[in-house]
Amino acid sequence: MRAIAAIGLGAALACGSEAGRSDRRGDEPPAAVELWFAGDVHLGPGGAGALDPLAAAMPEASGVVNLEGPIDPRGAQGVVREAGTLRLFNGTGTPQELARARIAAVGLANNHASDAGPTGPADAAAALRAAGLAPFGLSAGVAVIERDGLRVALAGFDLAGEVPPGLPAALAEARRAGDVLAVGFHTTGPPLYLPEPPLRRAADLAFEAGAAVVVAHGSHSLAGAELRGGGVVAWGLGNAAFACDCTDEREGLVLRVRLGPAGVEAAALVPIDAGLGGRPARLAADPAPVLDLLRALGVSGRRDADRLTLTP
Repeated sequence: MRAIAAIGLGAALACGSEAGRSDRRGDEPPAAVELWFAGDVHLGPGGAGALDPLAAAMPEASGVVNLEGPIDPRGAQGVVREAGTLRLFNGTGTPQELARARIAAVGLANNHASDAGPTGPADAAAALRAAGLAPFGLSAGVAVIERDGLRVALAGFDLAGEVPPGLPAALAEARRAGDVLAVGFHTTGPPLYLPEPPLRRAADLAFEAGAAVVVAHGSHSLAGAELRGGGVVAWGLGNAAFACDCTDEREGLVLRVRLGPAGVEAAALVPIDAGLGGRPARLAADPAPVLDLLRALGVSGRRDADRLTLTP
């Protein structure tokens, strides 16, 4: 499911196309917004503290995640399997758990968006808003995070194996909503370290529309990343916290970025141990294998003990 919700990182929050460009006085220092992007989240019947360790590791930044499955009373079951179909549900306490982890944006556009029926996305969006979160994607539209006059627009799309015909127009509209644009794309398919052609094409369209950040999730696998001018693309973030036993991909990534008026000022990939089976997500106990993999995939950056800071 793909959607984006945003909470103001400072004084204000604005959602939808009504949020315009910021007005700043010339003598004011440039604003900056710190965000961390993680991948697939399914809290199921519980999820207490599932993302708290990640939030604690990044105290000056707010998170953006992809929520798989609607928020529904059937979240007590977590997963429903019937007639070869797997449906995901998140418990009614999910919005509060996300808010506690300082999640700023919640994506709702993905292949499990309507597992509770056609009203599922709207119901989930309403529940998130009631908890002070801002959903984006599908009927929730675009979310905008504002801090010190800098507005970051967030948009999300489910590729469903192909690039939607209306994607260029939707991206252009999202770009007009803020000073900087971040886009999430949800993909389905086997776990792969390299992006498939539809995702590459969608990312190209996002950058052509002026996006500063492009992230992909949905395959449950991490992948490489690269800087593009004043922007960054992460081809796969993998799992963040996933209660369903339908994935065993434990190696994931967080993309941490600092955004300014001109786009990405800094970006780093941080390996994590995804929270599977109800366990919390944490910074990787041994990040070295993932950092080695990223280098093998051709990701350029400065390697530290726990992260790879991207460089051109």
